[in-house]
Amino acid sequence: MLLYFKSHTAYLIFFTLLVVFLINLFSPQAMSQTIGSVFTIHGVKVDEVDESASKAKITALENGQKQAFLKLAERLLPYNRNLISELELTYDTSIVNPMVESFEITNEEASSTRYIANLNFYFSESKSKNYFESLSMGEVNYTPPEQTLILPIMRYSDINMGSVFWGENNLWNIEWNKYNLSNSFVPLTLPLGDLSDMQIAPEQSIIKHQLSSVKQLMRRHQTTKVIIAILEMEDMDMHNAILHIYQANNQKIKHMQTIPSISKTEKQSNIFVNAIKETVSYIESTWSYEQNNGAYSNITNNTLDSEASITANVTFANMKEWINIKKYLGNSFTILETEVVSLGRNVAQIKIKHRGNIEQLRLSLLDEGVELSMPVVALNNRFKNRVYELSLRELSPEVMY
Repeated sequence: MLLYFKSHTAYLIFFTLLVVFLINLFSPQAMSQTIGSVFTIHGVKVDEVDESASKAKITALENGQKQAFLKLAERLLPYNRNLISELELTYDTSIVNPMVESFEITNEEASSTRYIANLNFYFSESKSKNYFESLSMGEVNYTPPEQTLILPIMRYSDINMGSVFWGENNLWNIEWNKYNLSNSFVPLTLPLGDLSDMQIAPEQSIIKHQLSSVKQLMRRHQTTKVIIAILEMEDMDMHNAILHIYQANNQKIKHMQTIPSISKTEKQSNIFVNAIKETVSYIESTWSYEQNNGAYSNITNNTLDSEASITANVTFANMKEWINIKKYLGNSFTILETEVVSLGRNVAQIKIKHRGNIEQLRLSLLDEGVELSMPVVALNNRFKNRVYELSLRELSPEVMY
């Protein structure tokens, strides 16, 4: 039966996507696309309703490609919200179609009028780089992401259970092993959890962040970067949790971020999956930031159109460090003003009025050599003022057991 298309343009888009897919399915470029590629966008969810499932599918492929393109733009040009918004408004299929080497449809479902699927898009590296460089953003350079070893630690609200790493009591680790890690463009891996792993890295040594044991796992699993993800349950029913993210390399382990409100949602009742997505998102956004080598140097004040204030505890070893921290804060263009609330021997409390959101502030401070740690907020203190932690990046934050 001959399909009816809403417009000649819709037909051309569908036909072009189909031809691109068939031609490139077994091409060298498509075959070279590896899981974890920076130019691969996995898991684009589409759900469209139209007069027929066929027409709904055409719309879904159009919208799915647009979503994938914008995700690629955010990955290569992080934090430039004005440009991303402009690309969304001026999206042109005639420009983006040649950039798509192939696409894949998974989990496809259809009724008489509805079409649902997950889409994976494989973009051409050279064509994508040429396009984004043509936007007067300069050369798009990137280093392929390093393989990262994830060490999930679960901390129960029941003090008798405490923290667990190896074994069946670590529900957090079990869920990580079920999760499809290939959906991330950063290559992720998990420890095997076999006898050799447990011998070279006893459970308590990982829970207590002993660098020697972490390095043993790094050597065995041939990675240079480790993320220790601690999921701390706040209640016995596991409805709410706090996520602590630490990063380790061959020199040190340091606290990177605390996300204080991981909880079940209507769409996702599994709190572990929500926390996994937060962890993967952190890893991917950190890579994007590192590739841009302090992306905030390219952002104008127009992208920071809001203002907010925070309270932070500043730790320093001596007065020289305190003076340097104040100087670095003054150099950050996101900070409007600072007020010293109290000053002690090795700690001070300050109020910071800043432009933009808290993540923009954190990343701008990284450019100045200052680490801003997210506060830990207990469930019963959810609505109280949060106090952040500030220190020089060279200082190793205190390890929390």
